[in-house]
Amino acid sequence: MQPSKFSPICSKLTLWVRYTLWILVGINSAIFILRGWRPFSGQIESDIAYTDENYPFELPLEFDAVGMTLLWNTTRFEMNLSSNISLKEWETLSIHPFVVHLGANGRAFSVAYYHQWHCVHVLTLTFLRGEYKRLTNEHVQHCLNYLRQSFLCMSDDSLELGDFMAARGDIFGGVGICRDWEKVNELVDINLTDWLKWNASNSSL
Repeated sequence: MQPSKFSPICSKLTLWVRYTLWILVGINSAIFILRGWRPFSGQIESDIAYTDENYPFELPLEFDAVGMTLLWNTTRFEMNLSSNISLKEWETLSIHPFVVHLGANGRAFSVAYYHQWHCVHVLTLTFLRGEYKRLTNEHVQHCLNYLRQSFLCMSDDSLELGDFMAARGDIFGGVGICRDWEKVNELVDINLTDWLKWNASNSSL
């Protein structure tokens, strides 16, 4: 069988296509490494300037869905002023920073998640102690209204069985599908560490 007269041309074209594909793969890989991959840090990497009105409505994070077992009758976080354990549990609501610093200049933003926790803590102190030296009526009113608006905004439509007030024998109220709050905590803690280092190094200049 005689070889086709087009075989050398086809072979050259095939070889050229292979080289071209390898070059394109190499270029794409370099772009991915230089622009797409960055080590995780407190300063979230993005093309957002975080100046004036140029900032997102939410932290630029992708959340995994996690389940939370809802406890209706539990001894955790009791409204018990005489219990040191209960007081320490409520104090854990404020262990994370209230703000994050984003962008090249470390612009400060408060995070709604922690603002909500702060307000729950404020109301707890009000209920447990009757008064609190750092709280004013305006502060308490702000927190009540802020939480009301937060609940309206989230509009959690999860279905729950029965009457939770009548379920004295069952401590479980089902499973809620939530965002992974640990991811937010991790980012905010790292962000604070990086901000303190960045601020200290720039203050010494």
